[in-house]
Amino acid sequence: MFAQDGEQFVALASFCADLPRDANGLPLKVKLLVDCSGSMGGDSIDAAKRALHRILAGLAPEDRFSSSRFGSTVVHETKSLVAADGAHLRAASECLAKMDADLGGTEMPAALRSVFRPARATASRASGATKHPVARLSQRLVGFGDRDARLPGRESVSP
Repeated sequence: MFAQDGEQFVALASFCADLPRDANGLPLKVKLLVDCSGSMGGDSIDAAKRALHRILAGLAPEDRFSSSRFGSTVVHETKSLVAADGAHLRAASECLAKMDADLGGTEMPAALRSVFRPARATASRASGATKHPVARLSQRLVGFGDRDARLPGRESVSP
């Protein structure tokens, strides 16, 4: 969508990717991490909620997901990966309805570590490593400084 503003043009672009399905049909394991810092107020948090509803609607009952939100602190809405069944999806939708940009500043590196740390403990008990796609919803990328942030048991993440 675009419009003229005097002699210049203004454009609005939006993108919401579908969840990737593994070619071998294995159930998805998805960790949702939502920026609920104060800067996400208004349209940004509303867009994040719409994206989360779309992601949740795309899950099959055999898939598993976790949901966390962050700002200055991290709030884990689910304590671990849960089945994408009716009860858990309803609970997630109820959390989304109450979600707001009310968690202070944007401390993304700590939030990423918090979301992945439980997976490392679980993965170390299981046979072999497990990887979980992360859907990170934020209005901007937050830099990690001059170096990549190393996450426990994961590849490096950089903006």
